[in-house]
Amino acid sequence: MTERIALFIDGSNFHQTVKGLCFNVTIGGYSRIRQARHGRANILLYADQRGWRIQQPSEPLLDWLDYNGFAVRTKPAKEVDDGDGRRKTKRSMGVELAIDALELARHIDHAFLFSGDGDLQTVVLALQWA
Repeated sequence: MTERIALFIDGSNFHQTVKGLCFNVTIGGYSRIRQARHGRANILLYADQRGWRIQQPSEPLLDWLDYNGFAVRTKPAKEVDDGDGRRKTKRSMGVELAIDALELARHIDHAFLFSGDGDLQTVVLALQWA
């Protein structure tokens, strides 16, 4: 029996981490995982609607990912005042990712988290005990 896996991709944080490490990650690699698993891989991408861009505007990319089997979760990025009069963009999708991961935990055998956000360590620990 094929094991059930889920990939949770924290779009903005993973993109910034990959960029900072000078790595190149292609979307095709995720699609190959799905094909190798005969469609038994849940691939969930969490992205704010403004900040995650890979060589093209984010909306067409997110549409393409959705069309190709990714479960795409988005929400608008928020702009807030940092207290010194400067505008700062908040792009966190961590809560949404954590809830989805915990809800899927009983339906999967393995979970993979792609992020750069250390706050998601608690989600990893919870998944290990699920």
